[in-house]
Formats: sequence, C-alpha cells, structure tokens
Amino acid sequence: MAQSTPDNWQHIMTLMACVIASDHTVSDAERERFVTNVRQLADVIDPNNFYEDDTVRRWFTAKIPAIIKDMHSPLGDLVVAETAMALDSFTQKRAVLDAMIDLSTLDGDFVGQEVEVVNLTAAYWDLSPVRSKT
Repeated sequence: MAQSTPDNWQHIMTLMACVIASDHTVSDAERERFVTNVRQLADVIDPNNFYEDDTVRRWFTAKIPAIIKDMHSPLGDLVVAETAMALDSFTQKRAVLDAMIDLSTLDGDFVGQEVEVVNLTAAYWDLSPVRSKT
C-alpha cells in the first residue's frame, strides 16, 4: 500500500483534528500547531507529496465544525476508531501518534478528552500512548 495517498492524509488529519476538537475549544495556537505537525509528518512520510500550509488551514477550517459535532456525539469514539482502523496498514503510525500527543499537550496538560482520543488511537494501533524519544 502506498503510504502517502490523499486518503491517508485525510485520515491522518482527521485523527489530529479529533484531538483538538475533543475538548470543545479550538484556539489559533492549536490550528497553527496542526499545520506545523502536518508539515513535519510530511517530512517523515513523503516530503514530495503533502499539502501546502494554506491548503491545510483551509482543510482544518472546513472540517473542524463537523469533527467537533461528531466528537461531542455518541459517535465520537466510533469516528476515532474507524479513522484509526483505516490506517491499519500505514507504516508511520508512531509518527502520527506522536503528532497527536503533541497537539494534546499544547496547553501543558495531557488529560481529559484529548488523552482519550490518543489512548483509543494507540490501542487500535497496538502502540504505547507515550511519546517516542525520536
């Protein structure tokens, strides 16, 4: 399976947005860290095939209202689970999880709904929800 596909990027960005959306608030700092983390993931996954920063911002702005709604419905865990499972054969899951952890700790804490999204994703991928040292 090709690692850097539009579908994979959609799933990666959705999981990262689920972390941000899980606590009911979206700050400018979170949006900009999201953009930064997508760019950094592109360097790991495939530096020749990623979205420009403005495209990532537009994606985030367009998608985040629906993701917030989903995360605050009874289907929130299902959205995370289905998205994580869609990346089951993706080989760079650790890098994605680390980016999710980074987003979840932007405000200095690793607690609450954000950690639940990270832990659920880590469980589906059979990874530790502790950030790697790399």
